[in-house]
Amino acid sequence: MRGSAAVTPLCHGCHRCDVKTKACAAGILILDEDASGRWHLILVQDRRTGEYSEPGGRFDSSDGDIAVTARRETLEETRNCADISLSQLARAAKFEKQAGRHNYTCYVVKTSGISCRKFYRTDVSRMPAVYQETSAMTRFPLDTMKALYRSTGKIVLTADNGEVKVGRDRCLEVLEAAFRNGML
Repeated sequence: MRGSAAVTPLCHGCHRCDVKTKACAAGILILDEDASGRWHLILVQDRRTGEYSEPGGRFDSSDGDIAVTARRETLEETRNCADISLSQLARAAKFEKQAGRHNYTCYVVKTSGISCRKFYRTDVSRMPAVYQETSAMTRFPLDTMKALYRSTGKIVLTADNGEVKVGRDRCLEVLEAAFRNGML
């Protein structure tokens, strides 16, 4: 552990939780409105597994707060293309989810103007390794996802180009919870 005293396990044996929220990890469902007024969910692809998920990851004691974790992980996994501020997170809807044996805080942020093209133009060779965990950043039309969820009861990740993508289990659970709670 980095410069901190022993931490009491807060969620099923994990020693790396935010003491205030008891969350071990956090992420952001980014809803981005395009120029025509259509909403898209922005997801990133894990370089190792090929699965898509919302940007997010584990709490680090140096973060000091789970919202800082969500922001840091989002900046890393989107290569600084989705700069969600702490004030945006303070105003955002959020919910807690049990993800495996960990508590996960998920923020739902509405924004506009996030460029996936910028992600691909970023020279990752000049960035720390944590910025290289993802290999793609993709827009998924929210209306298509909602319609498929209503008709099938399943989360289907269909990108703008019509390709169906594989979602990480945590992402699918988080999206289902957000749909059930009327947050998307």
